[in-house]
Amino acid sequence: MASPTLPNTHYPSPSSPPYHAEIVSTVNAVLAEAASNPTPSLRCYRHTSAQHRAEGAATFEELTKQVAKLPQATQTDVETMWSIFARSTASTRLLILGGLLNQCCVPQLSFVHQAVPPLIRVDFIAMSPPNVAFKILSYLDAKTLCRAAQVSKTWQLMANDDRLWHRMCEQHIDRKCTKCGWGLPLLHKRQR
Repeated sequence: MASPTLPNTHYPSPSSPPYHAEIVSTVNAVLAEAASNPTPSLRCYRHTSAQHRAEGAATFEELTKQVAKLPQATQTDVETMWSIFARSTASTRLLILGGLLNQCCVPQLSFVHQAVPPLIRVDFIAMSPPNVAFKILSYLDAKTLCRAAQVSKTWQLMANDDRLWHRMCEQHIDRKCTKCGWGLPLLHKRQR
């Protein structure tokens, strides 16, 4: 299979900055490497998490609808770029992204700045094994545990676990906690 190359028409005109030829040769070298090694390296958390895969599929579907509104030639170009990027190794993807960011104007960089933070958020409780998540939450006091339950449904499920609250109650029987200020009453003294 011949290595794909992007014609110079995809780049700024010859009157553009002097690095134009260097960019074209670098991108073509990256594309040749991508064609020779179509298997990307190990997948990250975003691509192994079922929740993130579902969110990514919905986003990709929306992008595909927007691409369908473009002229046929532009649709083909966009789909080709996506395909090349998907087949690339992690290091090649970084090179491609670096080149794209270098070509972006301020409004496009502003879009990237807004789009990236939600994509890189990681829910460490949801991705951790249940016993690890339970251990993390077991270090919280009652007030913080109640706040943690409000973060997401996953956190609520974990924070409402009876084992967490049982352990917390056991710590406060017969004494008032100096850290949180509450305690359970002495049951044998209250009986009449």
